[in-house]
Amino acid sequence: MALTVAGHLEQARAAYRWLERTQLADGSWFNYYVGDAVKDARLDTNVCAYLATGVYHYLLATGDEQFAHELWPSVTRALDFVVRWQHPMVTGRVGATRVLRAAHGFVVDLSLTALRGGVG
Repeated sequence: MALTVAGHLEQARAAYRWLERTQLADGSWFNYYVGDAVKDARLDTNVCAYLATGVYHYLLATGDEQFAHELWPSVTRALDFVVRWQHPMVTGRVGATRVLRAAHGFVVDLSLTALRGGVG
């Protein structure tokens, strides 16, 4: 999101594409990478949930609905991973709840675009 706010949109898109490319089959990512090398192979729902917020933020900041649509499959896989592992007593639930709210806004915005005959 910092890249987007700073106006580095090409770099922001490249970062989202890297996330799309490195996403695991279950919708997650490892906790820590250096380049493409995994440095911490643990999985964390809180970390995995950020893609939805970031892409939604990018959509709101740029209006680039096509890019958001292209990333939607990765966003849904990440959110599916988060939801599968959420439990009321798990730390990080509040952060994940915020992300799910952002995802809801994302879905509503993209659905309205499709209804208007836009991307979709």
